[in-house]
Amino acid sequence: MWARFVRDVLKPYICSLQSNIERSFQHIEVLGAFSVLDPYQKFIPGQDATVIQEWTSYKQHVLVGSFKDKTQAEIMQLLASEKDEWAEIYPNLRLLSSAGLVIPVSSVNCERDFSTMNRVKTDLRNRLKGEHLAACLRIAVNGPAPEAFPYAQALELFFNKPRQIKCSDKQCHLCAH
Repeated sequence: MWARFVRDVLKPYICSLQSNIERSFQHIEVLGAFSVLDPYQKFIPGQDATVIQEWTSYKQHVLVGSFKDKTQAEIMQLLASEKDEWAEIYPNLRLLSSAGLVIPVSSVNCERDFSTMNRVKTDLRNRLKGEHLAACLRIAVNGPAPEAFPYAQALELFFNKPRQIKCSDKQCHLCAH
């Protein structure tokens, strides 16, 4: 089951995330730090002998060893995996890979959700709370496009229920004056 999840969900997600990062954020310094996982990068980390030894071994695995035919996303998944021996062999690169796989790339989704909430919870609808607000937000974010909504059917359902307020239009066929 885990292998199927990795093959069908995790790998496509990581590859898509990587391509989106490469396309959208080419010149950001934080993401540039992950270039240390590139074996062709001229990288000499500090004076720590353990890190230098780990880096040298990793570089050989990428150039001619086990990682030779893998993409950077696949290598990061292997390094970050707790079920794989690579995490024990490369503990420092494991930390970097783990961070790279879980750190949000941007705050776009959060900003989009706040904008949606501002559209849904207006001054006229300021008492929306709890489940009702959550339902309205889910519809606004994931719901059908406004063009696809069956307005005529919704009006018929609305006016078919007994109401104390009636439509002021005497010609209206939905209200049935």
